[in-house]
Amino acid sequence: FWLLEPAFLSERNIRAILNVVSFVGIIAIGQTVLLVAGEFDLSVGSVAGLSAVVAAKLMTAAALPVTVGILCGIGVGALIGLLNGLIVVRLGIPAFIQTLGMLFIGQGLIQVVTGGYPVYPLPEAINTIGGTDLAFGLGWSFAFFI
Repeated sequence: FWLLEPAFLSERNIRAILNVVSFVGIIAIGQTVLLVAGEFDLSVGSVAGLSAVVAAKLMTAAALPVTVGILCGIGVGALIGLLNGLIVVRLGIPAFIQTLGMLFIGQGLIQVVTGGYPVYPLPEAINTIGGTDLAFGLGWSFAFFI
């Protein structure tokens, strides 16, 4: 890309890429642990999406504090991960089948909860967290990734 667009390797663009890729990096760390153990999780995207939707709905529709919404979203993701793990280990269902099923369940729940529409308006604190530069133009998402 650099040959076609010299601005691709600009400092501003590198910072933007690092901030965006950090979300994927956080999820990739968990996937890497599973791959090292000889397993994988196809539902990770749906679980991440459902966790975000739960957090957002609790902050908007239920008017709960941001911290409570975020912790509940993380809790939903952890519970689904625990459920996946228990079903795979205790019932002996292959991880491929279990997590594929959970992928569709997660996507379905997202559609039911949101009706296919974005959840808004999020509290200003979420925008502050998402838009705050900690150092060198990198935000909270990059800090969590590191």
